[in-house]
Amino acid sequence: MKKLISLAVAFSFALPLCFADKLGIPDGKGNYKTIEGDYIDLVDLNNDGYLDIKVCVPADLYADGFDYLLYVYNPAKKTFVEGGRLSNVNIGNDGTISSSSYANRAGTIGCRTERKWNGKEFARSYYEEWVESESNTYYHCTSYDTNGNEIKDAYYKEVNGKKKECTKAEYEKERGW
Repeated sequence: MKKLISLAVAFSFALPLCFADKLGIPDGKGNYKTIEGDYIDLVDLNNDGYLDIKVCVPADLYADGFDYLLYVYNPAKKTFVEGGRLSNVNIGNDGTISSSSYANRAGTIGCRTERKWNGKEFARSYYEEWVESESNTYYHCTSYDTNGNEIKDAYYKEVNGKKKECTKAEYEKERGW
């Protein structure tokens, strides 16, 4: 019930500010920090039942699209914790956040990262990078534990629509390294 009341108060306070380009948020020390962006969205980023903040900002100089600054609400401290800057954010129902980026040079190169909130930060849980040429697609996939430590690293080649393991050398050759 306490979460629902907090959500109702936060939602009713923040609703008029959803489309603002500036927002003051409590810093936990009795002051307010101003966050700015093209637009500000309230969403539960880490699936804890509290509304968090997603701020849309222009992408870095050499990237297309938008980046998002993430602020996660800490109910114990009644403040927001900076959750990082990610590109092309998708939010899963389980508290997983995916971000991705692409480049089109001699072929398409892309990457997708999944992150999960571990209480302190959005730690990387999965990373996938791929390179597409005229004939093949190669993947480099890495899985991580809840602290962001690498636990599995694998390379794949797409054959007839299915991923089959290949060597790191095959992947790097296709990538042009």
